[in-house]
Amino acid sequence: MIKGAILWGALLSSASTSVALAQSKKVVPPKVLQGPLPKWVLPQPEALPNAVPADAPIQVHFFDNQVRVSKKGQEHFISQRFKMVKPEALQAANLNFTWRPSSGTVTVHSVRLIRKDGSSADMLGKANFIIVQREANLEQSVLTGLATAVFAIPGAEVGDDVEFSATIADRDPTFGEKAFGALQLPTNQISGTFRARLIQSDGAVLRRKVTADLQSPDLTRIKTLDELLVKIDNPTSMNFPEGAPARYGVGRLIEYSSFSGWPEISSAFWRQFEKATTLGKDAPVRSEIA
Repeated sequence: MIKGAILWGALLSSASTSVALAQSKKVVPPKVLQGPLPKWVLPQPEALPNAVPADAPIQVHFFDNQVRVSKKGQEHFISQRFKMVKPEALQAANLNFTWRPSSGTVTVHSVRLIRKDGSSADMLGKANFIIVQREANLEQSVLTGLATAVFAIPGAEVGDDVEFSATIADRDPTFGEKAFGALQLPTNQISGTFRARLIQSDGAVLRRKVTADLQSPDLTRIKTLDELLVKIDNPTSMNFPEGAPARYGVGRLIEYSSFSGWPEISSAFWRQFEKATTLGKDAPVRSEIA
């Protein structure tokens, strides 16, 4: 049920966003904000001292993904540190942050470059963010309204570490206080520390579903009504049934949704389609049919 809520919710949100964008009169240029870490975020996880994987272009030290859901929307905090081991990994120094400017913001907290000799430098302010808006589904008459900010770290070299953190906030223009999403932890073998945290505040009500492979006390460090935290060190590859339907290939996944069931999702669809049948007072098409 939760997975269906996430899927259909995403489809409905995309369609409604297209209508909102098409009817918008004022377009505000996307902007990347800079600021301190949010107070609700936990300190970054301590990475284990791992050897560089054989033939791997990148060595991941840690990847941290924290989500807070409230009645104001969702905040997605991401923090990562990795080492560029081979020349082909240098493209990873081009950081990408994707968000929906019409209903949310992106705030970059830090971008650091750690040299092989251990020295580090704050890279914010040493390069500009390039903001790109590409609509990949125009042939289907779908506008997502998504923008991507690209930050190319200057002077990055093989052997350097990159560490960054950012928060993407969004309030869904279709569902308002309703929230849905998923946190995916690696299902393939990879060295590093990976953490996923989900919290709810301001009276937000969420239904959570966690795959059985994450239920171990060694992995689930916090599990309360308002918070869930899972941490994995050096995950191994999961064995999924070969040739089986895709639903049997799901693992290390946390899903969440504010929807109570299919009737509530159906009602949300009905309201949007009902609204779409009525032309707004300022709809451009009114002048065409007058």
